[in-house]
Amino acid sequence: MQFNIIITKENFNKLFNKLWHAYLLFLLLFVIIKFNGNIYNLIDRIKQIHYNRSLGYWNVNLVPFRSIAPYIKEIHSNYAFMNITGNIVSYIPLGFLMPLTFRKYRSFWKVSLRSFVIIIIVESLQFLLLLGYFDVDDIMLNMLSAILGFLFFKFLLLCYHIKLSRTRMRVTPPK
Repeated sequence: MQFNIIITKENFNKLFNKLWHAYLLFLLLFVIIKFNGNIYNLIDRIKQIHYNRSLGYWNVNLVPFRSIAPYIKEIHSNYAFMNITGNIVSYIPLGFLMPLTFRKYRSFWKVSLRSFVIIIIVESLQFLLLLGYFDVDDIMLNMLSAILGFLFFKFLLLCYHIKLSRTRMRVTPPK
């Protein structure tokens, strides 16, 4: 039995579109809601944030490096390492998939602006829905990772164009 897979531009576009939507679902479930499979943990977190607000402690950090600095000092602790790593790793796909899925978002500034808007929405939803903290340090780490994802996209695009130009040079016979 033989399978012939025809790879077309349309198939690639459908795949990237599905990856983009799967990534947005990931952001919703694991970054905004922070669902880990246990609904009781989610309910407890909401209750704790609500209780803290009733005491006057709002889940907001608007001072740059207030939460990152202690984490860096204690990077060997599991919580600090997971927090920093999670904030960086979870947004690399944003900077990579956006220009891959949408051709009009292939410039650094367009991807940066839209990434910033998406990150602000995520942080705001965490705050408004009592699901987490609005933290400027998270925004900085998330933006750094979106930019890293975009740079990785540009690097792969450059490699593709170099390979394509070398292929064309070999195939075209001199006249």
